Amino acid sequence: MQVTINSVTELDTAIQIIFGLTNTKTIGGLQFDLVDSPNALELSSYEAAGRLDSVDSVSDGLSLIGSDVDSVTRFIWFSMTLDSIEAGGNDDHIIAYFRKIIPGNISIQLTTSNITGSDPLGYLLVSSGDTLSITLSTAIEANRAVPTKFELSQNYPNPFNPTTEIRYEVPFRDIVSLNIYNLRGELIRSLMTEIHNPGYYSITWDAKNNQGVDIASGVYIYRLDTRNRSISKKMMLMR
Repeated sequence: MQVTINSVTELDTAIQIIFGLTNTKTIGGLQFDLVDSPNALELSSYEAAGRLDSVDSVSDGLSLIGSDVDSVTRFIWFSMTLDSIEAGGNDDHIIAYFRKIIPGNISIQLTTSNITGSDPLGYLLVSSGDTLSITLSTAIEANRAVPTKFELSQNYPNPFNPTTEIRYEVPFRDIVSLNIYNLRGELIRSLMTEIHNPGYYSITWDAKNNQGVDIASGVYIYRLDTRNRSISKKMMLMR
């Protein structure tokens, strides 16, 4: 069983990605992840097509679930009435629409991974994914929505050497700061403190401290603060 990325299309307000399914055995359930590196896309909506065109039909007892956490979007298809997908070949089965969250032209890598399929009796099937590198333009930038939540993404790459990008979202006008700490809570680098308008932001850290000296390999904490909110995540430097 294989889940492929059949096409990526820039529409007026979204990025459309169509996935294809090839299976030589009958499938009773399916799960897979779409990984976008760096985290450039956010899931907006999705629908079924081809052999799964009735996936949302209550009468058929079929369900399609999509979720989005940082750079990973997970799709799950299952049947509550033991319906199944017969063996067949690369019919479009999920059409997903994403919002672009990084401004400007950007090159990203899309990968379908963590693919798990089972037959109607619940036995796991051998599965494989697909990788596609693309460049997204600025065509849909004017239609990007204002963030709805205060969010700090996982740095990319991670582990890193010698630089890494940290992206974050601010849904309100506020004073924002981004700092790096060691595991003892000691300040290593103050990256930024300034007033932000609502929007999407990114900053690159060069693995140097406030004195401009290269720091040692290890695990560090980066923390995003406003006047009344704080989010922290860990990152790893490997020299």
